[in-house]
Amino acid sequence: MKKLIATFLLISMLAVISCGVTGTQDETTSDYTTAVSTTSDTTIGRDTPDFEKTDFGGAEFTILGFEFDFYDKYFFAEEQNGERMNDAIYERQIKTEDYLGVKFNIAKATAFDTVLPTLQQSIAAGDDKYQLVLPHCISGISSMVSDGMLYDVNNIADIDLSKDYYNHNVNENLSLNGRNYYFVSDYMICNPNCVLFNKQLVSDFKLDDPYQLVYDGRWTFDKMYEMGHAVAGDISGDGTIDINDRFGLTGEGDWMLNSILYACGLKLVEKTNNGFKLGINNEKTVHIIEQLHNELSGNSVYLWKINDNKENMLQIDSGRTLFQLYPLYKIYDFRDSAVDYGVLPYPKYDEAQEKYLSNDWSSLMCIPISITNPEMVGKVIEYLSYISNDTTIPAYYGITLSGKLARDENSSKMMDIIFDNIVFDAGMNYWGFDSNMMGLFYVLPMLVVQNGSTDFASWYKTYADGAQATMDKFVANLPD
Repeated sequence: MKKLIATFLLISMLAVISCGVTGTQDETTSDYTTAVSTTSDTTIGRDTPDFEKTDFGGAEFTILGFEFDFYDKYFFAEEQNGERMNDAIYERQIKTEDYLGVKFNIAKATAFDTVLPTLQQSIAAGDDKYQLVLPHCISGISSMVSDGMLYDVNNIADIDLSKDYYNHNVNENLSLNGRNYYFVSDYMICNPNCVLFNKQLVSDFKLDDPYQLVYDGRWTFDKMYEMGHAVAGDISGDGTIDINDRFGLTGEGDWMLNSILYACGLKLVEKTNNGFKLGINNEKTVHIIEQLHNELSGNSVYLWKINDNKENMLQIDSGRTLFQLYPLYKIYDFRDSAVDYGVLPYPKYDEAQEKYLSNDWSSLMCIPISITNPEMVGKVIEYLSYISNDTTIPAYYGITLSGKLARDENSSKMMDIIFDNIVFDAGMNYWGFDSNMMGLFYVLPMLVVQNGSTDFASWYKTYADGAQATMDKFVANLPD
């Protein structure tokens, strides 16, 4: 994926130049030029599958996902409809069908937490109903492995995880004693969160340029909150602070907050030689908790609940929030907004932190143990992963960089930073929703937002032993 990012960002940059818009710093243009030059060379010589065109006689290849807008927009397409991403998905399917002589079928579980029982039922029945499964990134992941429901991908001859169209970072993080039950390739679209900002409010209040802060390495949570305090206020004049007023930071107060820990360089668990250990019992976590609590105690931050009514949301297009936490894949929601906004990565913990980090909330890939034709399954997945470079990835970047963002060279560069520095956490994926782990994984929304507390020591003590026991049992009972 990285090999093509710069190419599509160059298109945006050229559009910017043609409109007479300049970047924040001179180095930006040269960085783009260098990246594109390098990318062009590597793209020409990119990896390819190690097999020739094959005919499996119209064999059905069924992909199991679930009802969710992210899937419908970025993975599934039943026919062409004139929308760029949809048609790219459809093209990917048609090219794969033609190259391998297969026929795609899409099956959708009713919700993210029904993928596991759906697959369980199929395997128990002894049928070869699904050839590729796309489970929610943190729902049922460990159970599928411990119950012996999945293939070790390394045992499928035609899948080569060393190829450049596989995500080596996530595949290594999710490996278990050299086995890969879950994997990610360019078939998947990354789903990180970002920070949107109101350019007009930055100008009106004479604040530091957020883009330049990122370039200079000074875009930190301290800085974000500081800038938010300068903007927040009772603009309705009724003497109370509510949704009708102006805020420094807004967003959904659930999974959006989880990304703060990863942005600060933390992970729920760390891999060891023998398994996993908890990784958030430290002073950094305590500081993040206390900092968020202090901000929520003031009048600068406004959060709403997941799946809350739209009337309770204060979003960037209102013109009354300086910053908003938001899923990057959904920024097209504001493409018609009159508010001029830009996109940023989540801030760093402090200026000493080397990189701006983002975690991925997209789904994983896995292969049911019940498949009867590993050769066909392996070739289809390998070719789907490869051909995504020519179909869905260009379409995705074209859409994501459309509208206002396409005219913003700096926002394009910010997106480059986000996608270039995505981190993965086996703890999030394998046990994020587990009853013993969820309190730690959701420590910010549960301890700070829901309970209004900063007592991390007691909170950690409540969950730590059970969480570690869960991980140890999982590792001890891994399939042979």
